[in-house]
Amino acid sequence: MSSSSLKEKHNFQCASEASLDLIKLPLKDILLSQIRPEDLFLKIQNSSLLHGRNPLRTDQRKLCYFPPPVLPDYNKFDATLLYTLIRNLCPGLMPTRGWGNEPGQYDTHVGDDIERLRLFRNNNFAHLSSAIIPDDTFEDVWKTLKSVLIRLKSHSGCSVDYVQKFGEIEYSQFRYELWEQYKDIWKAYLEIKKQTDERAIRIKGNEEVICGNSAIFDAEVEQAEHFCLPIIWQRRRGKWVEIIDPTLEKYSGSTNTRLVMSSVCKMDAMEYQAFLPDGYNQMLYSNTINLHVLGEKPFLNDLEVTTEDEEIKIHYSFGVSENSPHVQDIKWSKNGHRMDIGYDKFIRGSLHDSCLIIKSPSEDDKGKYSCTVTNAVGSKEKDIVLDVPCIAISTKPKVHFASDTTITSIVTSNPQPEKAQWQNSKNGDDFYEMDVTKSKYFGSNVSPECPRLVIPKTTFDDMLYYRLQISNKLGVNVSNIVYLKVTGSLPNITVGHETDINNRSIKLRGVVFLSDDSPDIKNIFWSKNGEKLDIQGSGGRLSGVTIDDPSLTIRNVSQDDAGKYQLTAINAVGPNDSAVISIDVPNVYIRSEKNLTGGIECLCFTVEITSNPGPCHAQWNIKSKGEETFTPLDVNAEKYQGSTNSLPHPKLVIKEKDQLKKNTYQIKVTNFVGSTVEEISDDENLPLQKQEGSMENTLYEDKGAGLKFALLNNDLANQFPVEKLKLLKFIIQCKFFYTHYLDYTKSFKYMQKMYDKVCNIYFDGTTVVN
Repeated sequence: MSSSSLKEKHNFQCASEASLDLIKLPLKDILLSQIRPEDLFLKIQNSSLLHGRNPLRTDQRKLCYFPPPVLPDYNKFDATLLYTLIRNLCPGLMPTRGWGNEPGQYDTHVGDDIERLRLFRNNNFAHLSSAIIPDDTFEDVWKTLKSVLIRLKSHSGCSVDYVQKFGEIEYSQFRYELWEQYKDIWKAYLEIKKQTDERAIRIKGNEEVICGNSAIFDAEVEQAEHFCLPIIWQRRRGKWVEIIDPTLEKYSGSTNTRLVMSSVCKMDAMEYQAFLPDGYNQMLYSNTINLHVLGEKPFLNDLEVTTEDEEIKIHYSFGVSENSPHVQDIKWSKNGHRMDIGYDKFIRGSLHDSCLIIKSPSEDDKGKYSCTVTNAVGSKEKDIVLDVPCIAISTKPKVHFASDTTITSIVTSNPQPEKAQWQNSKNGDDFYEMDVTKSKYFGSNVSPECPRLVIPKTTFDDMLYYRLQISNKLGVNVSNIVYLKVTGSLPNITVGHETDINNRSIKLRGVVFLSDDSPDIKNIFWSKNGEKLDIQGSGGRLSGVTIDDPSLTIRNVSQDDAGKYQLTAINAVGPNDSAVISIDVPNVYIRSEKNLTGGIECLCFTVEITSNPGPCHAQWNIKSKGEETFTPLDVNAEKYQGSTNSLPHPKLVIKEKDQLKKNTYQIKVTNFVGSTVEEISDDENLPLQKQEGSMENTLYEDKGAGLKFALLNNDLANQFPVEKLKLLKFIIQCKFFYTHYLDYTKSFKYMQKMYDKVCNIYFDGTTVVN
């Protein structure tokens, strides 16, 4: 083999490798920059590549034309397919002199270089007459290819270095087996081209047929005398192939050169092809027609229901889209069973009507009604359920007293509701109709579509069971039951008092608070002896008393302010009164006991005071027997050592027992209302207690009883067990202490009886107090 012949074969090897493997790389990047793989299907579908003058071949469609979500793989496209897609789908890349024409020397747009790649492949591989390329020819075209690749590399989207790949091919070694491989591929291309150019059988016909219409394909045979007839028809979907039997009824009307398919359906959408034997045990195949069966199922709008006096109407409407077969049939069913339309109960409902009428409806007509319309493509069905109303009512879980309550409803009804009635019950079983037109239910309505019950200013009388009854043409139904739980309570009140000695005033403290479920406070006031106080008309002596701070302040307190005071708070539930606060002269109780001081037995008298307003002064006084006037006692004198006038517990300590026989002692306790006087004496001829500024106390008219009572009290305290102290306190504080209508003699005798009963408690644990 000469070196020149070897070089020419190497040229062919390089040109073949560039044509088959290299030039498709920039073409792929260009297509990807213009069309994403997920958009390719629609681009082809809307172009002439399916039905135009030069449509895609079947093998090409299998690579690039299938709907999402399957995406085409651009890496599997050869240079021919890539060029075809760019030329037909990327108008923005139009070469300077148009597609299919050789570019000028100075035309360097992307489209121009795409044409140069096409020409390189055709001239140096696909259309060669032999598997060698002379040096003088190869050098020019190889240099041109390198310039094209350099320019295309400069554009964005370059996935590989085309120039580097070019260099790898340029400097590769000649390999005979590789040259033989490219030579076989080249021969195969030539054979395919020859068969295409010399095809002797062609078929033609409409590639798009509306579903239900007929499809007709005609075969044309050139030089028919060289072939054996008849023509054989086949159809293909993917790898599945079927030989057509033209004697079947579906193909009625077919002839030797014509295939007729009556009433095509979606299943007939396939690739159709004819072939015939050439007499040498070979088959000659025609071109392929990809039949598209057009048309969609009919559309059926949602069913709607209306009513008239004695009938229910189910309205319907349907149609077909463009290039779809017309509706052939309509059927009605109830609960899955075919209905007999046309007799007295069900009338109309055909293709030419717009509604189905149900005469004299009743509960027996409840159910699911289905309408089905059909064309050659398929059927469409819509359902609607007719039933008595479905009702749900609701309100707040808790309703506050005096608040506005609303019970809302959700009504679902086909046919539409006609009448609504609110009902209530005391026991949840027996319900009675409510007249919601009364003012008590102002704001309510009985509109069947959306009834609402409003109870303004809800009270405890409204704590009932409620439900809603609604009827339509098919019957009556009731809602769920709602129990109205009304919550709320009277205001809570606590009171107290405090005295301002320096300003001669008293503050009656009031605290008003509400439970969480109670309505707000509406009004608040103080009363004295049952009569409401006029704060504004008091001339400033009385002040305070607001909802935020209900406390009452009384200034310049005097005897005129004595009385029983109460705070009243009112909310929507009602009024509530506080505990009574009494303003009066002090109450005084003297407690006596024996003590040893320095080995000397002393009598000690301690004063317990309860007073509102608080006491402002206390004074021990003394007078000798026979004297009329008391004088202040010197509590610091030695014989009274340990005594005090100080509040809150003035104390008198007497070290000499005979002082009680010689003198009468007096404690005088004063507040802003008046004074109370208690006397201690062993003289039975002198009174023991007086109150100044109030009624005179005649409790101890029998003289000397104070000492006797004190001794009795001491004896009782020494003997009485601790666990009985509460009962003892009750007995001692009995009302006879403060009763002004009993004389001393009766009181003392009563105390003796009490003493006997207390002793009984100590010894046998039982007592009866009258």
